[in-house]
Amino acid sequence: MARTGYSKGAAWARGIVLWALFAAGVDAGLRLESSDTPMAIETIATGLSAPGGMAVHPETGDLFVAERTAERISVIRNRKAVPILSGPLTISTNLPLWVLAGGQETITNAYLHKPIDVAFDSKGHLYVAESAEYGRLLEFTGINSNKVSARVVITPWFNMTYGYTSIAVATNDRLFTTAQHASSRTITMGSVLTRSPEGLWQLVDFGPFAEFVNVAINADGSWLAVGERRRGDVSWYDVDREIEISSADHLEGIRHLALQPDGTALASLARQDGTWSLMVLDPVAGTMRELAGGLNDIGGICVNPRTSDIYISLSWKGEIMRLHRLQPYDDFNEDEMLHRIERKFEFEQILPPKEWPAFFKKFVEKLDVIETINPKMTKLPSLGGSLARNAEGTGSGSGKGRDGYGRGSQIHLGTMGYAGKEPMTMNEFAAAVPVVAGKVKTRLLSDPKLEPDPIEEVSFVLLYPNQTMVTRQSAAPSVSLIRVQHTSGHVSKTRFMPNRDGNALRDDMDEGDLPDVLVSFPSGFITPKSKQASEGLVSVYFCGMGLGSDYWIDINRLFPETSRMVVEKNNGDRIQYSVEPYEEDQRAGGQSVLVGMGTPPPGGWYTFNEYPALWSVSDAEQVSLKTKHWVGVLSAPAQNIRDRASFGEVYTGELTQEEINLRRKIVLRAATRWE
Repeated sequence: MARTGYSKGAAWARGIVLWALFAAGVDAGLRLESSDTPMAIETIATGLSAPGGMAVHPETGDLFVAERTAERISVIRNRKAVPILSGPLTISTNLPLWVLAGGQETITNAYLHKPIDVAFDSKGHLYVAESAEYGRLLEFTGINSNKVSARVVITPWFNMTYGYTSIAVATNDRLFTTAQHASSRTITMGSVLTRSPEGLWQLVDFGPFAEFVNVAINADGSWLAVGERRRGDVSWYDVDREIEISSADHLEGIRHLALQPDGTALASLARQDGTWSLMVLDPVAGTMRELAGGLNDIGGICVNPRTSDIYISLSWKGEIMRLHRLQPYDDFNEDEMLHRIERKFEFEQILPPKEWPAFFKKFVEKLDVIETINPKMTKLPSLGGSLARNAEGTGSGSGKGRDGYGRGSQIHLGTMGYAGKEPMTMNEFAAAVPVVAGKVKTRLLSDPKLEPDPIEEVSFVLLYPNQTMVTRQSAAPSVSLIRVQHTSGHVSKTRFMPNRDGNALRDDMDEGDLPDVLVSFPSGFITPKSKQASEGLVSVYFCGMGLGSDYWIDINRLFPETSRMVVEKNNGDRIQYSVEPYEEDQRAGGQSVLVGMGTPPPGGWYTFNEYPALWSVSDAEQVSLKTKHWVGVLSAPAQNIRDRASFGEVYTGELTQEEINLRRKIVLRAATRWE
């Protein structure tokens, strides 16, 4: 049994389900493990020549397969493999001169060379990855007609002894690929690349001796999983954030990956006894189980996005098997598992979700110092209203966009911010202002006689929680805000003490008129347990200071049904409530609770220029390149690599006085505009 970083937990032993075996040709030595879901297995095609990667046509549902030794692409119809691309082919020569200078005959050769994987884009164009030296990525159009044509997809380093090992294309036409470069017989360089729908290439991972298994993505390309066979690890990436959010180590023998509609991953493992197994990985529970074993030399695995059928190509036997679920998936959001990985990552890092809950966004909009940006846009749209653009798009030469995720120039939509300066982005706000916030429904659990007018909703915001509340000496004073709504319609909310002259707090007060200390009533704090983000617990306390009730609020983001609130009145009564967060979009965390007190770990993938790059890559206008497998031996954090001395110092994110004043203004506006 291969050593793994997962364990076969009791969750997978809830009963044995018999598998239905039908159709001749199934291996007598095939092992089928007990499963929660009954499945059927059959051989759907034989007589192929080293079949490898597979893909399902988005319109016809036909299964396409790459036959490596026959050097052709076939489609499976009526249990037969029908060659559809075998050469001679029409390869476009409409390429830049610097591309053709590398050898036109090789680049535009009319025959496939060791095709290993295939993929479709949203238009039905077929992409083929060649694994031979000087391999190519080819895009074919018209495959269902008599006018098939192809063009070479130019990738970074394409003109080197470069062979591609996999390809995948999302519904938004973002392309992912893994590749291998051999500079000698002993030294190899592996890489994971992605191309945006706009054609921008980025490097996800890279390392000497690295042998990346095929890329696996969800339908819209927002999630990426990729494995590396030498170290036996799997990484899950958030494509929007361009950052690794989960990993599994010691998966010895890993060869292929595929994502299922429920977010779990399929992996093929080569065993020490010469057999192969198909495994199911649950990245949230941290478990792995064998779905099928005793197989021969798996060449590829594929999941049909329509039917959830699993296809396995057996390279040595020249067969394709299909595993069919006899019961559909439960009511499981397609990306729910992957979002749970994201939530776990955010809880551990104490980070806000990619999009903030609606109630908090509405509150921040009132501050008029922040706006939402669209990182996908590359030019200023022709829209009405006030538009402002950050011409530089990067911060102090850091190479990161204003959103902090290395996207380059950003376009800002909205009004100008405080003092006519460029408004902050949501991610700048998150990096600058630690925040804990929530909007929840409450239900009385205590005897109604103790509370004739029970609370039905609570909203709260803590900016710079538990930090000093000095106003005149501090550039970023803390502020705690709460709003309590009762069944009768009565509302209790935060008030602030006036300055020494008795004047109420205003956000446009001169420095000398501000109160010495920003005192709110009631005053909010978080308890130490709220920092146990991996447990998903948010513990907030609002102290009435003897002038009003105390509010103890515990929100469990992982198990919301256990959330509670205790209101301690001045007469000593303790009123118990259950607490229920409002539902939010998954990108906003799934519920109306926000915790953002950490600094996001460095992210951002290396972005290539138009021309080929050296293997030791660096760009003075970008942050130093970080890749997980640069060392390739130790499970260490991402390592920096450069090919020249750095031009200037690396941007540290230190605040200017202007930024300090702006963030100070945020807190003052929050204190005066809370409703």
